[in-house]
Amino acid sequence: RFYPTGRRAMDGGSADGAYTNMDFQEYLKQANQQRFVVFQIEDVEAMDELEDIARLDGFDMLFFGPGDFSQSIGAPGDWNNPILLDARKKVAEVARKHGKFAATTGGIGMLDEFKNMGYQFINVGADVVGMSTYCNGLVSTFNQSKLANTSGLEAYK
Repeated sequence: RFYPTGRRAMDGGSADGAYTNMDFQEYLKQANQQRFVVFQIEDVEAMDELEDIARLDGFDMLFFGPGDFSQSIGAPGDWNNPILLDARKKVAEVARKHGKFAATTGGIGMLDEFKNMGYQFINVGADVVGMSTYCNGLVSTFNQSKLANTSGLEAYK
């Protein structure tokens, strides 16, 4: 958020500031009222300070990032690591205890488990995965076409 609530760098030239077509002081006031601030918990060191972090004013959500967190505990990509599982559960509990939204990311099959932990925002997809799947399908279809078997197009296989 901007002064006096926070120390965010000034802008106002983006869509939320009507591309500089609104009074700047009004923009700052409106932005401070409407801004949704998320703190990401992605490192094991944050867990020792989690209660203190959650008590802070001026933010709305704690987002647990399991990928970076797994790296920080020396278990990259180990989604079943007990330290990671405990941290994920604790982030949701502490966020809710302090009136913050709880968020995380994971597979679609985890929705019920995350909801039962107290998570209200769950990212279950990534644009890069969707685009990759789509593009791989295009390449596969092309490779199966008559055109792909035309002499001189071997590089496209």
